[in-house]
Order: sequence, then structure tokens, then C-alpha cells
Amino acid sequence: ASANPAVVDLSHGCSIPTVRVSQDGGATWGAAAYPWGRKCEDLHAVIAWGPGSRLWGGEAVSVSGGVAMSVTHSDDLGKTWSKPFVERFTKPWVGCYPSITVDNWPGSPNFGTVYVAYNWLPDRYGPGVAVMASRDGANWVHTEVALDSMPGYPYSWRIGYRIAAAPDGTAFVSFYQSSLKSWNPDNMLWEGPDSNVGRLGFEVALVHFDGGKLSADRPAWVTSVDQTAAQWQSGLAVDDSGRAWLAVESNGGVSVGRLDGAWTAFSIPGQSSYKVSLAISGRIIFVGWHATDAANQVWTYYSLSYDGGQTFLPPALVSNVSWSPGSATAVNGVGLRENADFGGGVIYYAYGDARSGTSVYLAQIRP
Repeated sequence: ASANPAVVDLSHGCSIPTVRVSQDGGATWGAAAYPWGRKCEDLHAVIAWGPGSRLWGGEAVSVSGGVAMSVTHSDDLGKTWSKPFVERFTKPWVGCYPSITVDNWPGSPNFGTVYVAYNWLPDRYGPGVAVMASRDGANWVHTEVALDSMPGYPYSWRIGYRIAAAPDGTAFVSFYQSSLKSWNPDNMLWEGPDSNVGRLGFEVALVHFDGGKLSADRPAWVTSVDQTAAQWQSGLAVDDSGRAWLAVESNGGVSVGRLDGAWTAFSIPGQSSYKVSLAISGRIIFVGWHATDAANQVWTYYSLSYDGGQTFLPPALVSNVSWSPGSATAVNGVGLRENADFGGGVIYYAYGDARSGTSVYLAQIRP
């Protein structure tokens, strides 16, 4: 089964997190389900499948003083949902922008564990990287990824968190970080001129869970990027050997690399590439992204590796239809939380596409 989360209902001026489940690869979809009822909530709902077809949902929900991370689950394909857990580990802020994953590795000591990463504001030096974990959805533990700042750049803007479980029972969390001389949470998206920025790029930390305690190693700098737009979409995946891979946007293109190996860059001649998604199954690696041509038309591409990332096929179009960014900006608009995953030998790639308004499309790619 596959699922389409967070259908945004803006007809009433609000977002109602909604889930529809397909049991035939996306050909037909079931009735709408509302994990948090029909309340207006944040715009960043996320889902993940776990063992036994348990469907997990995460969302930032309204609480006194802002929003807080909430998680619920369904064991009947979305018909009914558990009482949502609302965390009190961190103080409310304006957003959580969460990422969720489940340990689906059968041999893992944490098989079935759900992990959630989200942002919050611990102090005026920048957003925190909070991580929660649970084996049953009722009992949760929490940890923080420490701040890795540069000398002379005490402030750090961190966002775009991704989390992925590994077969040894650990999990990787990645995030965009810019090291800044100054920053103001009242204008959180402002990173200032080049003179204010020490570096832009992505960090990764390893998370450990033993059922009763969660901890995170200090983060490591993985790769630098050349512009702040890269913060909005990246891909994190773990292969069968437990090695983490990251896909990011930089230098007018996208690149993918194993954290302990070489990186491969993709670019379309004459076009600007961005918003990369990543999925891995065995030795097959999928990379999907958008590219804007000289006529300001947006196209959607993908590439595949069949040898564990040693070589990749030339980029191919997902669809022969392009669209104009219009009111949905190419960087931060339709498909802000794009995703790709394997299921039943098929790659399911959910991506934003404004050819018919602000829509999300689901492509099926058979490797």
C-alpha cells in the first residue's frame, strides 16, 4: 500500500491533515481519513509505514504558545487512529517541520521502532534538532543533537531534517545548517549577506536507542552547498550494509553520495536543478529532482544506479509535461516535502507539479 498525506484544504483558509490509502499502487484511493480530526493544523504532516502495515502519522499541532510535535498511528489502513501523543519535551514554537521513519529492518534490535525528528527553538542561537523514539506509540523518549558551531559564527540556522533507520538498530538524522555571525528568531529565514555566513551545508548525526534511552552523537559536517535554497529539500537513505546516503542541491545541480564515499553530481545542460529525492533498495539507487529551463519551465527528472552507486544512468524525464512555477515558486511551493520509496519492486515518487494548480503527483517507475 501507499499513502498520500497532508492534503491541504485551503478553501476554508486552513490546513486539515488528511490521509488517503491506496491498496493497488495508486490506481484508486480510499476515503479520506483525519488522524487529528477535522481541525486546522500545521502544513507539514508526514507519514511512514511500519511492520504489520501500521501507518504512523506525525504533525505539528496547536498548543498554548505555538505548536508541538504530535504522533498517532493506525492499524487498519487509516480507518481508526490511536489517541495522538503530543510531546512536552520541548517548548512550543512556530513550527516543527518534522520527519518520521520506522525501523523496518527485520534483523534490527529496534525493529518496529518509530523515530521523529523536528525543530524547535531552545535559545536565540538557532533551532534545535530534537529526536523522539517509541516502540509502541505511547511511551516516548527524547534527545537533542548538539550544536556544531564555527568560531566567530555562534548562530546556526538549522532546518530540513531527515531521519532514517539503519539495520543495526541505530538511526541517522541529517539537516541543513548555516553558520552565522548574527541571527534573529523573529526573522528566522533571514541568513544575511555573504559576509554574515561562515558556511552552508548539511550535517549528519547517529542516534542510539535502547528502548529506555535515546542519545545522539555529535554531528559531522558532510557536504557544503552554495545557496540557501538547498535547505528545503534533501534525501537521506540507508543501504543494506548500514551505510547512509545523502542527496542535496548545490552548484546549479543535485548530487548524491555515500557519507563515507565519493559523490556523484547530476546536472541538465542549460537548466537549474533542485529539490532532490532519494530511495535505495539493495543495489538500486533512485534519485529524482526538478530542473528549470531557459524558458522558466519546470521538468521532473530521475536517474538510477544498478551497481550500488558506482555508476548512474543518464537523466530521464519522469513526465513529458512541464509547468510554469507561477504562484507556486520552484524552490518553496508545491511539493515542499517530496519523497520516493520502493514497494513491491516499484519506485513510488511523489512530487509537486503545478501543471493543474497546486498538485502532487505520484509516479510509478519500474527499475
